[in-house]
Amino acid sequence: MFTAFNGANGANGANGANGANGANGADGLALVMVGGAVARPMGYSPWPNEEEGGRLIWRGQSGPRVQKKPPALPTGNGAKLAADSATLKRRDFSEAYADHLAAVIAAFSPPTGRSFDSWTFENEAVVALGEFAGVSGWQLDKAAAPDSGNSYLDLARIHAAGLANVTAELTTLVELMVFRDGVLGEALAQRNGIIPYFQGLAGFTPAGRPKTTRLCTLGLVFGEFVVMHAKAVFQRPRPSELWPELLPPIEVPGHAAFPSGHATEAHLIARLLATVLPEKHPAIPLLVPMAHRIAINREVMGVHYRTDSEAGEKLAELAFGHAMRVAGWTAADDTVPGLIPGRAKRGASTATVVAKLLDEARKEWE
Repeated sequence: MFTAFNGANGANGANGANGANGANGADGLALVMVGGAVARPMGYSPWPNEEEGGRLIWRGQSGPRVQKKPPALPTGNGAKLAADSATLKRRDFSEAYADHLAAVIAAFSPPTGRSFDSWTFENEAVVALGEFAGVSGWQLDKAAAPDSGNSYLDLARIHAAGLANVTAELTTLVELMVFRDGVLGEALAQRNGIIPYFQGLAGFTPAGRPKTTRLCTLGLVFGEFVVMHAKAVFQRPRPSELWPELLPPIEVPGHAAFPSGHATEAHLIARLLATVLPEKHPAIPLLVPMAHRIAINREVMGVHYRTDSEAGEKLAELAFGHAMRVAGWTAADDTVPGLIPGRAKRGASTATVVAKLLDEARKEWE
């Protein structure tokens, strides 16, 4: 027996194909499955009925057939009803009490000016994505002038280098196939489970530091958003399309190769964590190496070229800088370029989801 709602079986991945915690997972079903069959619960649903004099009343319907009047009580229930009535009166369910309760309810005034405070993170992440996309600067412009500073130019240089050396890149991927047995279990876990590896490094759990976990999840959301935009711009075919000998041991994703989504998301999470962890936290020097490891594992699987991973790292840097602008923070220069990301500095924090999460996550470590 199992229940699946909107990808409830996906593993930590937005749009996870199989996944537990995947937002909009492709295998999620809006059905209740019991013993392999579809259960269709029928309750007591209201149906509007117009009585004499035009008065509208609602009558409960127990099935698809509309009943204008409630069904007659079975015979022999009169004495039972009388006994129940006496019991209700002893428990103060009297007509006088009902009148008093109606008067209390009528005098109640609902509070005004209250903000909704029960957002689920899945929905709040969509709000954050709207805030991220609403600030210009993240889009790739193929017509950008060489001196414009548009992010497209940085990625286009990496893409051009990859195309010029595609045979060498494919040969490297063939050489990496020897590592598949040793890394397969890890790579399978990382298909839709990047965050647990960073949790293991930094030492936090969703229950112990929920805001830090949410910040990492927001990194997945932002990363997927920008990388899908970039993939649609560059449209690079997967390595196995050009070199079938690679025969990936996992299903090849149904979108373009460049940049690598895993590289983008992993490096973006590394930068977010470096910003909220204490400055001397021993995990900080290990965050970027872990992001590289996750990206390289995808190369071993034969689903990405080396330049896909390189572009993902660059795109994460650009996306992180944009996220900090949205939050009103300042992205600092890397402490050790390519190894230790810089710790962003808090500025005039904006009223955005990412700004709130940055503050809350940092406080969890104080």
